[in-house]
Amino acid sequence: ITSSVADNEYGYPNWVGQRRCHGGINNYGVGGTTVSIREGYSNSFLERMHKRINDSIDEEGKSGLRLRSLFVLGGTNDYSLQVTLGDSNSPEINIDSPNYETITFYKSYEKLLQICLEAYEGRVVCATPLPRTASPSAGYETYALKQYIEAIVELCERFSVPCLRLDTMSTLNPGIASVRSRNLSDGGHPSQWGVDCVLGAVV
Repeated sequence: ITSSVADNEYGYPNWVGQRRCHGGINNYGVGGTTVSIREGYSNSFLERMHKRINDSIDEEGKSGLRLRSLFVLGGTNDYSLQVTLGDSNSPEINIDSPNYETITFYKSYEKLLQICLEAYEGRVVCATPLPRTASPSAGYETYALKQYIEAIVELCERFSVPCLRLDTMSTLNPGIASVRSRNLSDGGHPSQWGVDCVLGAVV
């Protein structure tokens, strides 16, 4: 489950599926979505997975979802929109009746991990956002991308969930002009060549 980095023909899940899993991957990428619940929207990672899990519950109260693994890559759009970062002391989130004034990225990611770990018998694996040069679309930067990454790493450690550090392992180095123009042409999304780099890190 992710956002626009996989919501296209060059999305890495499609390539991983073709090259490693014989096409056996469900791509839940939806462009422009955040991990966090946002007022006026209903397609956050948290809401999508909550609905998918609830829709699969059988008469015995068990989830009918059976996946070998669930791969979660999110946070870059939360950064771009400057969703309030929060921490472990932030208010808890009620997915069905959210208080939009107290929504934070930290508690959204925490809740996402909780519901996925409870529902799936398969393994949950997370990844940090890819490097980017694009500025926040919010027009200001109260929180740096690094802070969202640190929150993801902290939560994965707490829940004993493997965390792939795509911010340091993808080789999509935006600090080198030639690499940036080839692999991250718009500063935020990997090109076809960039997806090859991500594929090497994921697989």
